[in-house]
Amino acid sequence: HMTIENHLDPNGLFDNRYRLIKRLSDEGATADVWLAIDTFTLDKRLNDENNVTTVADEDSGTRVAIKIYRPKNALDVEGESLFRKEFKTAYNCQHENLLTPTGYGIVNNIPYLVMPYCSNGSVGNLVGKMAEENEIWNFLKQTASGLAYLHSCKPPIIHQDIKPGNILIDDNGNYRISDFGISVKRDYNS
Repeated sequence: HMTIENHLDPNGLFDNRYRLIKRLSDEGATADVWLAIDTFTLDKRLNDENNVTTVADEDSGTRVAIKIYRPKNALDVEGESLFRKEFKTAYNCQHENLLTPTGYGIVNNIPYLVMPYCSNGSVGNLVGKMAEENEIWNFLKQTASGLAYLHSCKPPIIHQDIKPGNILIDDNGNYRISDFGISVKRDYNS
């Protein structure tokens, strides 16, 4: 487990922006995933009649998932360039069955990705419980659709880590492939 406290600012925020709520996953080989509130999205309300002070309403912030890479994966200059390139590749993958990162940053040479938070968790929670035939076909169709999109990119993107924990269920019940971290772009022309 990474001790995240070393990477919080005096206000308890990660990268002066994200209030970490709870660790969602530490099963990945390279990173931990946290539920966080993006404090930049907090609604402000006036604190007194003189309209001098505003107070942030903590419940109003957007909930996001933050994938924070462990310190042993700290970046040098070349690694930072590669991470930025990988983020741009994933960011440009817009498909209803992909969970695309919405932002990234680097704190103390440790990279992180910001993604939409899927409160329904992953398909890993449904293993052995998905009994309805329509739901099984829907899962297969949506997962295959996301993979087909990745494979149709120029050059194609090969995910390489499709597993129940990397297929999340969004708030509308759609299946979305996540974790492009070890994806490879293949140029079949060379």
